[in-house]
Amino acid sequence: MKTEYSYFLLAGSFLVLLVSLLHVYIALAGGDLYISFGAGEDFAREDRNGSPVPMITTLFLALVFLVCSIYSYATATGRPFLPWKKTISWIIAIVFTFRGLVIFYDIHYLISFQKPERTLYPFFSLYSLAIGVLFLTGLIKNKNHDKN
Repeated sequence: MKTEYSYFLLAGSFLVLLVSLLHVYIALAGGDLYISFGAGEDFAREDRNGSPVPMITTLFLALVFLVCSIYSYATATGRPFLPWKKTISWIIAIVFTFRGLVIFYDIHYLISFQKPERTLYPFFSLYSLAIGVLFLTGLIKNKNHDKN
């Protein structure tokens, strides 16, 4: 599927890989990073009390993001062979796009309730939207290119 439009998928793949690595870092550092990145005080408290649940949950999310990154890379380059590459890449694109569209709620919530702990939420949404748009652009452009 490698075309000049595959770079959109590769860029999206790289951004998702960064999200995965960030989750690994948060899981290893723990504590207040859970609060800073929106997991909440309860999650941070569990981590400080020695519960393995926050780390396992965060590492599981890192694994999910890594798989998303690999699928996007595979769709863009044609390797490695993975089942249902295009279908799964479309699902990933739609999920990231819808997650990104939460930005409107995030901004409204931030303005209305002025909760400083949610300051980063619009940026998370914007980042997700950027990933979704990169995926969708790459998939749509490659689909159109395949028809020609």
